[in-house]
Amino acid sequence: MTSNSSLLPLIGLAAVLWSSCTTKRLATAIEIQPATLDYIGDRSCGWQRIRQGTRWGYIHTSSKRFITPRFDWGDDFHDGFAVVQRGGRAGFITSTGVRWGRLKYQRAGHFSDGVAPVKIRGKYGYLDARRKWVVRPRYDYALPFQEGRAVVADGLHYGFIDRTGNRVTRLEYEDATPFRNGLARVRKNGHFGLIDTHGVEVLPLVYTAIEPLAGGDYRLTGKDGVGLADANGRLLVNARYRRVQLRDDGNYSIENHSGKVGLFHLNQRRLILPVVFDAIYDAGEGIYLCHQNNNHYVYADSTGHLLYELAFEDAGTFSEGLAAVKKDGKWGYIDTAGRLAIPFQFDAFDNRHYARMRFSSNRAWVRKGGMTALIDRSGHTVALTDYPSALPFTCNRALVVDQSGRIGYVDTLGAVRIPLMYTGGSAFNTYGIGWVTKSPYDIPSYHTINTAGEIIDSLGFQPPKIFNARYWYTDRPKRSLLVDRRTGKITDYPYDNMYRSSYMPDDLFHATRDQLSGLIDTSMAVVIPLRYRTVETFHHNRARVVSDTGEGFVDRLGREILPLHYEKFSYFRYPVTVAIRNGRRGVLDTAGRVVIPLDYDAVDIDYANNRIIATDSLGARIFDRHGYLLHDRQYDRVSAFHANRATVRKNGKTGVVDYLFRELCPPIYDRIGPFKADGMAWVVNDGKIGYLDSAYQVCIPIIYDDGDIFIHGMAKVKLNGEELFVDRAGKRVYPDEATIQAREAAIAETKEDMR
Repeated sequence: MTSNSSLLPLIGLAAVLWSSCTTKRLATAIEIQPATLDYIGDRSCGWQRIRQGTRWGYIHTSSKRFITPRFDWGDDFHDGFAVVQRGGRAGFITSTGVRWGRLKYQRAGHFSDGVAPVKIRGKYGYLDARRKWVVRPRYDYALPFQEGRAVVADGLHYGFIDRTGNRVTRLEYEDATPFRNGLARVRKNGHFGLIDTHGVEVLPLVYTAIEPLAGGDYRLTGKDGVGLADANGRLLVNARYRRVQLRDDGNYSIENHSGKVGLFHLNQRRLILPVVFDAIYDAGEGIYLCHQNNNHYVYADSTGHLLYELAFEDAGTFSEGLAAVKKDGKWGYIDTAGRLAIPFQFDAFDNRHYARMRFSSNRAWVRKGGMTALIDRSGHTVALTDYPSALPFTCNRALVVDQSGRIGYVDTLGAVRIPLMYTGGSAFNTYGIGWVTKSPYDIPSYHTINTAGEIIDSLGFQPPKIFNARYWYTDRPKRSLLVDRRTGKITDYPYDNMYRSSYMPDDLFHATRDQLSGLIDTSMAVVIPLRYRTVETFHHNRARVVSDTGEGFVDRLGREILPLHYEKFSYFRYPVTVAIRNGRRGVLDTAGRVVIPLDYDAVDIDYANNRIIATDSLGARIFDRHGYLLHDRQYDRVSAFHANRATVRKNGKTGVVDYLFRELCPPIYDRIGPFKADGMAWVVNDGKIGYLDSAYQVCIPIIYDDGDIFIHGMAKVKLNGEELFVDRAGKRVYPDEATIQAREAAIAETKEDMR
């Protein structure tokens, strides 16, 4: 990182006093070396954001004009303007390098559709590029326009306006997100729906969650389960399934509450395979293998059409146009048209090793008459062996295992080419290189080998793993090895060590040198320079880094977008994260903007419910995800929301509020438990336990010494040392042993710790 003093001479030459006149040219005609800056951002309107220390400025892409880093924060340019902040005030600069009026706004959003939202004297309005009010300040909160509509709010209610300021919807929603492809997600009475740009409901507000998916579709969650809608809001799959999950082939797996699965084809926009199967596999060559019950396998093509009229007892995937299938206890092969290519005549390998029966190099291994046979695509036996196991061929070699567990390699005629003398090994890669294991003292060591059986290099005591198409690597505590997959030889690399940690993407590795860390990709290119004490993986295109000066974040280009001036960060699980400086907490977004000032003792992000809860000695303040203050210090503490409710604490007592902070239960109890299926919650006061109904009325008196969850129509309580069961009215009941056991099983399933 560059010292803050590096630009002092330049700043002395380039500084322009911030006067009270309405416009001021800020850009100076002075050359600047990019290497002297801590951050240089992406190009927008001919300018790039720059940062020196904690101050932000701009440099023209020609590097001939320069706006001194003097701002607390600066945004990228949008529609020819960039938002800047300084000393708690916000304003704009233009793409000509001119300050656009004074920094007089309390907050400002970026320009879009020719206007920008600004806050002045406590209210938001919209200014155009001539500094004329298009929408005069009247709203408590406002976001930039998107697709001709903008989110605005009065108090706790959100709605939409058009470019002229006319309301497209009433301000009646509890939450609203900007439009995406003509649709916006809105929330009302704890339920979500989708509306179009005219405010018409496209999907009714009946869902507990609506999640935008990468391809433009939406995952819907309702009271009965999960479903799917397309980018136009058209319902594709009713919300009544346990899971809707995107597959590797780009289609959706649909699972019902009984564990049965089907397949929704994304391009055909229909369920091509009904939700009746135990599993659906990609069988290769555009074909699906469907498993139903224990011994029922069928194949289907990409339209859902069955390839073979009869079901099989067992089946494998296709290779070289054939797949192994089992019928009447014997195995044969079918082709991709469903025709029987090799008659049913073979036995199975132990442990259902289908891979042994896959064709490669016009060969497959099968069991026949207690022997392992090598067959060709016509089903003719090429060789008959006693190997209990074998792998498919690569480079005219197949790994085989003898009765003692030793491995070696044979050719496509079954002749031994590498003696069976090793305790382990791999198939050869396309370059004719593999690895084998020797265990002279029952300690395995790994060695690379070629198809001639020649040992090339010793890899130590860890098996090689794939680094990229050219290299393997081995994990070792002090220095991992890099092995050329083309030659099998260990090769050098310019780092002390490299390794992959948990949750690391497949294309990234940690690299260390001189006790400093960074990230590299599988092409050996440096993603994050090796100059940090700690480097974590990316979330929302930001990776947390730690140096001797503090913590910050870098992007995928290795640029320090959030300076290393903070004591602690949480990772960017959401587009915002909690930061700590001088022991105080606040919230920053991925662009480095302060969303919530670092003034609080504790900050919790409840992103799914659009709530950020910031707490200090004066109480709890609740903001939305953009930093809009929704509720101010009525309570000492507020929990995250669940089922449209949150618990609150005041003067040591607990109560409950709804999403709009209306009290459902005043804070008069010591503790309140969660509501379960029976609609009852335990409540504790002065060391005694009772039960509340869903209206928070006491229905079982708070007189008991102990109690468990109210479930199966009763609760087990203790009074004066005696355990007993009471019903919803608090009357004693006497369940039989079967009911007691059913209750205990249900309680164990909830994993609820009462005390």
